[in-house]
Amino acid sequence: MESNLLTGRVALVTGAGEGIGRASVLALVQHGARVVGCDVDEDALAETDRMANDLRPGSSRCIRGDVTSPLDIGAAVAFAVAEFGKLDVVHANAGVSQPASPAGDIPLNLWRRVLEVNLTGLFVTFQAAVPELVKSGNASFIATASGLGVVGAPGLAAYVASKHAVLGFVKSAALDYAPRGLRVNAVAPGMTDTPMLSSSTTPEIRSDMTASIPAGRFGKPSEIANVVVWLASELSSYVVGATIVADGGDSID
Repeated sequence: MESNLLTGRVALVTGAGEGIGRASVLALVQHGARVVGCDVDEDALAETDRMANDLRPGSSRCIRGDVTSPLDIGAAVAFAVAEFGKLDVVHANAGVSQPASPAGDIPLNLWRRVLEVNLTGLFVTFQAAVPELVKSGNASFIATASGLGVVGAPGLAAYVASKHAVLGFVKSAALDYAPRGLRVNAVAPGMTDTPMLSSSTTPEIRSDMTASIPAGRFGKPSEIANVVVWLASELSSYVVGATIVADGGDSID
């Protein structure tokens, strides 16, 4: 459903090739934003870009980039400004999961990789974008955390640690930049029906997971993207340093 809620806003979305990132690009475009998508998967990214421009011609651009590379993300920010004149919104969505393993058995290189993408990648994206976001005077930086950023989970210590750290970063960065017109918040999705989840679970595991969710189903990427749209818009103008948990009630004590 198209609207003009975000007309005049320019956004950058990382991890835009599939799943929540693709849904975020499409939702932002549907609500009037102009968007640059960024991902390491060029083919998937090109498909996201095609879908976005089918919705609103001329509304989307794409650029390959690795969030762990300051050069790549600096180039993505510069590209967004060159194409659309400014930057008002960043959805830092890029992330990786991990194979299930007891905490003591996680290989150090896997631990480092998960933290490098999920936490350092967020930091690199934030640092690259901050100068342009502050210029906006009315900007929004949205991190994709996780429902596992507020609880623990057996076998996923690296991923859970990275997402807890994301929420700590969001709270502190929000305090640093709220006086300068930049709101920093997070969306924390629960079990969402994305390619990442599908590739790491079996039908039996998915059935067990679904049974544990109070809402009785996995979330849709579009439902998470709707939260991103809200955080990107003036409708959330007094929301600072918050984590919006969208998990069908899965993390309720």
